[in-house]
Amino acid sequence: MKKNLLEKISYGVIVAAMLVMCVLYFAQVIFRYVLELPLAWTGEVSVLAMLWLTFVGSAALVRSEGFVSVPLLKLGGKTKISVSLVADIFAAVILSVLVYYSGFLAFTFREDILPATGFSRALVYLAICCGALLMLLCFVHKAWTSVRTLVSTEE
Repeated sequence: MKKNLLEKISYGVIVAAMLVMCVLYFAQVIFRYVLELPLAWTGEVSVLAMLWLTFVGSAALVRSEGFVSVPLLKLGGKTKISVSLVADIFAAVILSVLVYYSGFLAFTFREDILPATGFSRALVYLAICCGALLMLLCFVHKAWTSVRTLVSTEE
């Protein structure tokens, strides 16, 4: 399966976030219990990495259709595609609202500073905004594919 640039960037962010978290948690343990010099900033950076991992990782799962699902109805053909289309549109609407409001919060808190690192608190809301935007793009693509499939089967 050919990966586009957006997928490569998403997977790069996921790997980088995991790497940062592993290194920082290990360093935190060494500095706190071996050297007895706890680092205050590692907690904030680890939480930021976890947020980015969560939301960008969710977008990667949406793209690869890797979420666990339980089929409640036995549908096939056009009905299955139509139900999938409605669900994708519903998800896209909810994600649009999430993108808008998380972007608004990122803009609102852009000058608020995290105490230990000095980073902008907007990074927290940007993780939500970027992840929701990536998921929105995936759902729009899935909906468009469903519409094209429905139109092509009607002809």
